Amino acid sequence: MEFSRLDGDLDLDSGDLHANSVIGPVRLVTRSKDIRLDDVSGDVHLEDENGSIELRVNSLGNVKVQNRKGDIEITLPAKAAFSLDARSREGEVNSDFSELKVDNGDHQAIATGTVGGGGPHLQVANEHGNIEIRKGSAVATTPPVPPPSSPTSMAVKASAPRQVPICKSPAATARRSLSMSMACKLCRT
Repeated sequence: MEFSRLDGDLDLDSGDLHANSVIGPVRLVTRSKDIRLDDVSGDVHLEDENGSIELRVNSLGNVKVQNRKGDIEITLPAKAAFSLDARSREGEVNSDFSELKVDNGDHQAIATGTVGGGGPHLQVANEHGNIEIRKGSAVATTPPVPPPSSPTSMAVKASAPRQVPICKSPAATARRSLSMSMACKLCRT
């Protein structure tokens, strides 16, 4: 996992990753996780397998999202300008943006087009899952307060990228390995 800045929270456990107020470029490659990124600004590159992806964009940059065996939902600002190339094999594509051409075939669904005169490029690919391209509300919403962390989850607050040793506690060892080291709430390493 790589990102330029995290002004909000990052919560991670064995099956979920949730972060908010993330400033890109963001790069995340993982497996078997449900990913939810809220209030994202800048370029985004996400790859997942066996999990869902929810991406709520505040300030749009180039976006590339790939998933297998899970749905993808991308929420963009209502007045966003962008171009889109979305493809789902064995799934459907739905969009709130009427300017996009959507074709849901028997085995493949495609959505392409330009909104608001064009801008950053969104490339979305999914296999065995649906793709949803949603319009966000004109009024910014406050994300829900996450539940308190359990002993098997981590929470990180940071204002700049940092690397620290991975925790060696038994609870942390049970979690999947991460491509970026983060601080553990259990032992503060």
